[in-house]
Amino acid sequence: MAQNPAPFQRVAPQYTQQITLTPVGTFTIPADTGDGAFHPVQTLVQQAILGQIVNVQSVWLDATAAYDQVIIRNRQTRQYAVYPPGSYGWQMLLLTTDAMGFEFYCLSGATVTLDVSSAVIPPQLSFGNLVKSSPYSKRTDILAAAAETHCLAQTVGRQGFIAANDSTATMYLLCENGGSASVTNFTKIIQSQSDWTCPYAYGGEVHAYWTAANGYGRFTEFL
Repeated sequence: MAQNPAPFQRVAPQYTQQITLTPVGTFTIPADTGDGAFHPVQTLVQQAILGQIVNVQSVWLDATAAYDQVIIRNRQTRQYAVYPPGSYGWQMLLLTTDAMGFEFYCLSGATVTLDVSSAVIPPQLSFGNLVKSSPYSKRTDILAAAAETHCLAQTVGRQGFIAANDSTATMYLLCENGGSASVTNFTKIIQSQSDWTCPYAYGGEVHAYWTAANGYGRFTEFL
């Protein structure tokens, strides 16, 4: 299977006939206050940093170290893009020189890297709708138990995982840091000899509970 192209090097401005790329910087987003409101960090993009770019057409955001989704928003138009945890890629987010500012938001806080572009980046450079390819996988077998069982630790950069219930019992799977899986507290019910692919680039803890103690949970992480 063809691999996604390597990301642009973000160490200095790069120029082609159609695209000007300019690194803006790395920013730390504090965790949300927990009241449910949008509390963005306003990051002004200085005209001196933008250099030869007059109107920014696209932004590159690297959220590979994030455990929750990162939202970046144009301060003027309120146009926004959502990056899944552990993702990176290009998004069209028009930003004119008279309103050079972005707002960042992340529930758990994160450190992100931002670049800007003078053009709309072609789709083939968008890295599969912001989910990067996984360079390798990791297999873990967990003995089934009729009790709360910690299966996977929080892992930076995990692109997803598959959980297979190799047991005659039903598995109650929970995706939650510090959580406790049970028949009333779960993310997904996985029947005997069935599996489930997490639809998100989730990098947090995974827990499980079985209705009987036999067999295994077979986990494959993509990192």
